[in-house]
Amino acid sequence: ASPALDSIFQLKKKNSLIKTGKRFETKDFDEERKRITEDFRNNGAFRFQQNYVTYNIDTIIKTHQAKIDLVIDDESIRVEDSLKTVPFELYKISKVNIFTDHSTTNPNAKITDSTVYKDFTLYSSSKLKYRPKAITDGVFVLKGNYFSDTKTTLTSKYLSNLKVFNYPLIQYIEDKTQKNSLIANVYLDRKSV
Repeated sequence: ASPALDSIFQLKKKNSLIKTGKRFETKDFDEERKRITEDFRNNGAFRFQQNYVTYNIDTIIKTHQAKIDLVIDDESIRVEDSLKTVPFELYKISKVNIFTDHSTTNPNAKITDSTVYKDFTLYSSSKLKYRPKAITDGVFVLKGNYFSDTKTTLTSKYLSNLKVFNYPLIQYIEDKTQKNSLIANVYLDRKSV
């Protein structure tokens, strides 16, 4: 029912694990649910979760055959004490902030230095110790791109592999100044020497 998701689904449905004539395997339905969720979440569906994918399976029609209806529900949103459904929307990244010396022991440390490099804003609670390019080359979450779990994971892996930071934390918050936009905050906690 969500037009944005239907467009993605139509482009990717050739990759489906459930096909006419194929033997009925429960694991295929679980894997298909994961595949659909990955497709949506790597193309901007920030709020989409696996539980929105369900199946209606009818085995009464014919012997040894099942009619399968794939159901992808709209998003459920709580409004006060009730739930309403709305079509899913796709989110783009409006801003990428990198906090180069974030500390889990002092998460509210005052920012005293910052710089803008390309489409990234780097912040530090002391003098910035890193060349912006050295860090931003490994950030695959880019301004103007759709939200993507894969890009988030790639960024975490790359920054971890620098061996300078503990496991990086990447959080997304909705940008209240732009519709369907997210601000990506990348928190880097320097390893103790």
